[in-house]
Amino acid sequence: MTTMTRSIKVLLALEVFVCFAPILIMLVFAVILLPFQIWAIYDQPLIWQGPVIVIGSVVCGVIGLATLLYVMRSLFLGQRYIARLTLVSAGVALGLLPIVYLVVLADSLSEKFVGIFPLMVSGHILFLARRMLFPSWRDLLRSVTIATMVALALRSLLWLDPFEATESTIRDQRVLWEDVKPSSYEYIVQLAGWVSIEDHHPIRIIVQDGDVISATYVSSYNRHNVGDAAPFDELWTIDYAFSELLAAEELG
Repeated sequence: MTTMTRSIKVLLALEVFVCFAPILIMLVFAVILLPFQIWAIYDQPLIWQGPVIVIGSVVCGVIGLATLLYVMRSLFLGQRYIARLTLVSAGVALGLLPIVYLVVLADSLSEKFVGIFPLMVSGHILFLARRMLFPSWRDLLRSVTIATMVALALRSLLWLDPFEATESTIRDQRVLWEDVKPSSYEYIVQLAGWVSIEDHHPIRIIVQDGDVISATYVSSYNRHNVGDAAPFDELWTIDYAFSELLAAEELG
């Protein structure tokens, strides 16, 4: 492999710094907010996907950055091959996954360019290091396979929702409820998703003879304390909750 001159090294380092700067700033802010994302999973488990994506993006970003620096170091040293090719392939896949995710989901063109530039630079570095990374077609095929498997495995984790229930499961649970339904009961309900912030807080509901007779907040917030009366609009009995869940499941 040809040794890179000092000027080429400086230009390559400058290229990486300029094109990765916006995404690095995002990574730094995400690291700072990491404790809040971990708390969000504990506090709002029904909307776990968002915090998990942020946490996963931070982990993948750090791994990808370390892999990038390792490959660049090997380039600058003029090495003929890179050790731990499997780990490097996995690191490249993990590092690129959140950037591709950003480009695909970005609404504006400027946001897309935040991810496009790092992807272009990553491709450039991989091209420069091709003889170290892929000395043969077999090595290239193995690296692509490893990277693809790692990316698909990580992405598939978001498809596994522990709170998802099928229509048959909901109907079976409703039958069990109807068999033992008491005339009076109380329970705590907490909504998640695209509802007002007040609805995200748990409410204790007391039902008597099929009607809600009391609703109070379980925790304190800016506008209410523990035990304060909650609004009666659209409060659920268990029977109504089953009806809403089945209707939502039918809509996908």
